[in-house]
Amino acid sequence: ETGQYHCKKCDEKGNLITLKKFFEDTNISKPLVRNLRTLTPAIVKKHQGELTQEIIDYLHSRGITDEVISSHEIGYGTFYGKMWVTIPIKDINGNYSFFKLRQDPKQGNEKMTWPNDIRAQIYDWNSLLLAETKLVIAEGEMDTLLLKSKDIPCVTNTHGAVTAKEEWGEYFKKEIEYYIC
Repeated sequence: ETGQYHCKKCDEKGNLITLKKFFEDTNISKPLVRNLRTLTPAIVKKHQGELTQEIIDYLHSRGITDEVISSHEIGYGTFYGKMWVTIPIKDINGNYSFFKLRQDPKQGNEKMTWPNDIRAQIYDWNSLLLAETKLVIAEGEMDTLLLKSKDIPCVTNTHGAVTAKEEWGEYFKKEIEYYIC
């Protein structure tokens, strides 16, 4: 379905082309499967349009304002056979990279990404790059959205506190005061 593989025994990962190379198949002129799991503006807009009043009320109960829900393009949709709140994550260049998913609160408290097996990112790169005096580093996306609803500049890491990447360090300006929340 995705053109990806992951061996549970040796932990080798890749796509159909790298798998063919592993088995020394030299006839690999074009991919066998086109990756259909790419986040596009149309997909973000589609899920933003599927946001229900019940989910909007849930976000309000978390302190997240309509302005932040709209500006951060929060949506709702089905992935992996379940219903999820969708938070589009952009890369440092402002391109959509993936969805961070938070399970519908009526169904559970799972969190994951779509597509899966995505590298951690800063959420929201724009806030980090534009910070002038102070910046909060929050625990997760929902905390970040809450702080943004209070006009507090804020970022988080999409994959949890222990997955900060060394290469991100160059983007944290020395003249800024940082608060870890």
